[in-house]
Amino acid sequence: MNFSGFNVNLGWVKVRLDAIWLLIIPLLFWGITDFYVPLMGSMSNLQTWTIAGAIVLLVLISLLAHVAGHAIAAKLLGDSLPKRTPIYLIAEPAQAWPLARSPGREAISAAAGPIAEMLLAVAAFMVWNQQINPYVSSVALFLAVFNLFVAVFNLIPAFPLDGGRLLRAILWGLFDAPVRGTWLAKWAGFWGIIAVTFWGIVLISQQASLEWPAGLIAFSQAALMAISFVSVKVPLQPSFEEISTRKHGLVTSASLAVLSIMPLGAITVGLMPMNYGLYAPGVTAPVEPMVRVPVEYSHSSDGSLMLTSVIPQAPILFTEWVWGCFDKSVRLAPEEEIFPPNQSVRSQAEEGHHMLFDSQTTATVVGLRLAGYPVTVKSDGVLVESILADSPAHSVLLEGDVITGLNQQPVNSVIELQNLMQGQKEGAEIRLTVLRRGVTLDVLVETLPPAFVGGPVRIGIGGETHVTGFTLPFSVDITPEKIIGGPSAGLMFTLAVYDRVTADDLTKGYRIAGTGTIDINGNVGAIGGVQQKVAAAERAGARYFLTPAENFADASKAAENIIVIQVKTAQAAIDFLNSLPPAG
Repeated sequence: MNFSGFNVNLGWVKVRLDAIWLLIIPLLFWGITDFYVPLMGSMSNLQTWTIAGAIVLLVLISLLAHVAGHAIAAKLLGDSLPKRTPIYLIAEPAQAWPLARSPGREAISAAAGPIAEMLLAVAAFMVWNQQINPYVSSVALFLAVFNLFVAVFNLIPAFPLDGGRLLRAILWGLFDAPVRGTWLAKWAGFWGIIAVTFWGIVLISQQASLEWPAGLIAFSQAALMAISFVSVKVPLQPSFEEISTRKHGLVTSASLAVLSIMPLGAITVGLMPMNYGLYAPGVTAPVEPMVRVPVEYSHSSDGSLMLTSVIPQAPILFTEWVWGCFDKSVRLAPEEEIFPPNQSVRSQAEEGHHMLFDSQTTATVVGLRLAGYPVTVKSDGVLVESILADSPAHSVLLEGDVITGLNQQPVNSVIELQNLMQGQKEGAEIRLTVLRRGVTLDVLVETLPPAFVGGPVRIGIGGETHVTGFTLPFSVDITPEKIIGGPSAGLMFTLAVYDRVTADDLTKGYRIAGTGTIDINGNVGAIGGVQQKVAAAERAGARYFLTPAENFADASKAAENIIVIQVKTAQAAIDFLNSLPPAG
């Protein structure tokens, strides 16, 4: 090893990792630990560093496989190989490979690298789809996306990318002009770098919430091309005597060339980032395998309860924007709708993780209760969720406060607070004991008139029992798969717990998809992206889709073959499923 890097021998060809990798590896490691892994879930520092290290190592292996794909193809075709080639984050510079002995061989050798990356992307996706554990899944998902991007990016028809060799092969085959094709691929690469850089400046100059991320994507694309472009000089002369002749007329050849290059040009335009966002149908997954209970309480089902998800993304690529314009299951949206300006991507992900965890806990309690098992709730007060603007409490209470006492009497639930309010008079001053950010304090609040004749006086707040824990009759473990956050799987988790611990088959042999939040009383709440979830459920072959009442109209509009059922409570969903005849 020396200052210029170190070599990796792949057998037929040697690959050189230049000193630039001393910068690439730390940046890649930092990006994975600070941005990617936190999106996947809450993990310890050791787990985060282990995942990042595994990803960096496998990224290098993926790039070596890309080069190996070229080398194997060239060797099998009997063509020359470079003695040594540098490798970067988008694989090796395509212009480092000697010209093949024919246009067809040149095209095959050029396409071998992207094909190898696509095969790796498919393999990584298959590993992710198995959901072995959260750590393997996080690594596999990154590798699937990375290899797919590198494969497609390399098809841009310009040096230093493999598309430059494909462009040369097309012009060579149609015009008998490998030198001219090389020259064109070279200058296409140069002006491509300039164009992408300019587009990045345009994106940053726009007034959008994520203009910098979109612009940085463009700058990164340009930088990756530029580093590889300047690292290897493009040879303009072929390494053998040209003996082939043109087989077509000029007009025919030109037409064929345009038709052949158009797909590569479409890839170039399609990879341009845009200051926009979208919501797309996400994955569906059977919920029952995610729920584990002791074997003596466990029951199986013939059908399947399926959770659905939505993929929000911003910024997006031009290809995705076109997709959103033509696919009614995809909704284009402003970036600030997906990532509000006052909330970071990381904080939004952390909030989603907490919501997902809360939905698992609530679903466990509700599912067991509905199945007839006793569950003891532990609580320490009333959580203040909202405060009326005209209430005297507005000046002394804050959202997030926990009321633990009234006039020196303990309060552990909403019912206890309501009972204590029965003896109070309108306009009277009451003393509330409040827990605020770990500090206990007393505040004085004047009561409001009753909401209805004969009712109790009010404080003027909206609240719920502040639950601190539960005592379960036996252990229930829910391990979410293929989703990383949000509360919308609550209903399906609840039904899966109920179905797992009851003898009757709730599914009756059907595929039942659905969505909706769940609260401790079993009420089903509204969610976002219901149209995309309906589309995902239909593609997964679900027969019925359970939706909150508030989302019923939108879900019905999106449905084509699936039957949409509105439910207000988990019990209503169970009653509907019990009413179905057995499938088939």
